[in-house]
Amino acid sequence: SREEKDPRTIGELFYLCCDEMENIRFAQSLFLVMACLKETLMNELVLSEQHVQDLLDTIFDSLPELFKPFLKENQLNQISKAA
Repeated sequence: SREEKDPRTIGELFYLCCDEMENIRFAQSLFLVMACLKETLMNELVLSEQHVQDLLDTIFDSLPELFKPFLKENQLNQISKAA
């Protein structure tokens, strides 16, 4: 019974959607962390916006290639505008 295939799951579509949802959550989480980092750097350390942006760019450039496709360009721009 547990081993039987259920046609209502449409094959692996259900599992593919679940995997994609986890990737979206990861990207959103990373975006929030980076936005908080930018705000903290600007407020606590009194760094110029350009200096903070350079730091964020360095961090993003050093991310593993595996993570980069999940970070949309508009999210990177939103981090730039945050704070």
